[in-house]
Amino acid sequence: MNDNNYILVIPKKPAEEYEREVQVWKKAGDMLHTFPVGRAKARRGWDGRGWNGRGWDRLTASNTKVLVSKINDEYNFVVSVYQHDGGYVCSFGEGILKNAEDITVDKGGHVMVLDSVYPCVHVFTDDGTRLNEFNYRNWMPKPSANITAKLFTI
Repeated sequence: MNDNNYILVIPKKPAEEYEREVQVWKKAGDMLHTFPVGRAKARRGWDGRGWNGRGWDRLTASNTKVLVSKINDEYNFVVSVYQHDGGYVCSFGEGILKNAEDITVDKGGHVMVLDSVYPCVHVFTDDGTRLNEFNYRNWMPKPSANITAKLFTI
């Protein structure tokens, strides 16, 4: 993994309300570059908890990719994959992810997405091949849950 920090933000740009970007920073505090990842979408209708605001966009980075879980233009949850320099690679998870709450990548490069509807964790390769899913019970994640620390510390 490189020594950069990746931050998902919604910069204040009046003409581009809710346009999201990833900012790439050196650990010393110098910004290297930014790249766009699309507009923040709102969930439509009742989502089981009554909340209908902006989607839960999440970011994680692996040794080779930056991954953003988000709601796409068709209001489906997906994971969009980018190179570290911002080049778009692919998206996956449409039709599989129902309410992506969080995302992480393990040391082996497997992408894990916490889905609160079923509730389960979906496991993919970083190019979107679905490997597995496992259910969890008796635990309801909060929107700010950090699944890396709760589920995947080995």
